Amino acid sequence: NLQMMSVILAYYADNIRIGPDTHKVQQALPGIPALFAEELVRMSRLNHSVGLSSHLVIMTFEGALGAEITAEFVRVKRGLDLYWQTHIRGQPAVVVLMPFASDSAKEGFIQRIDDWLQLRFHGDIQSLQVRLHTIDFALEDPVQALTTQFAPWESPHVHIEVGLGGHRH
Repeated sequence: NLQMMSVILAYYADNIRIGPDTHKVQQALPGIPALFAEELVRMSRLNHSVGLSSHLVIMTFEGALGAEITAEFVRVKRGLDLYWQTHIRGQPAVVVLMPFASDSAKEGFIQRIDDWLQLRFHGDIQSLQVRLHTIDFALEDPVQALTTQFAPWESPHVHIEVGLGGHRH
């Protein structure tokens, strides 16, 4: 019982500690679900402090089947991943947070998406007009990179400081 109480208290303390940064993320990215924002902050902090890699995969569905593909896609997911179903520049989109994912895990995920699209919709990423963008937490600030993805075409250089401690090089 004491061990469980310790885990619960540590989790609660972590939520309080990340609260201000989570709020900044929600201000920078209106519409981001709270749980997604919290995990984004946690993974960014873990990447910065101990080098645990995580990735974001942003899929914008620009083709005629975009809404249908999006609706079906969010029902199929990898265990740890978090999905944020949204719109980017008026197109249906899904942002996938892949905690603790290496480059090979990210590439495998993209290959599985391509295979699933082929099986289910008889086309691949290119022919079904699925635009992919990946963000490696070790190479760029994930919140800044997401903010850029959501910016209108006319102003791609939006800068919002959220103070998540930067990223590792």
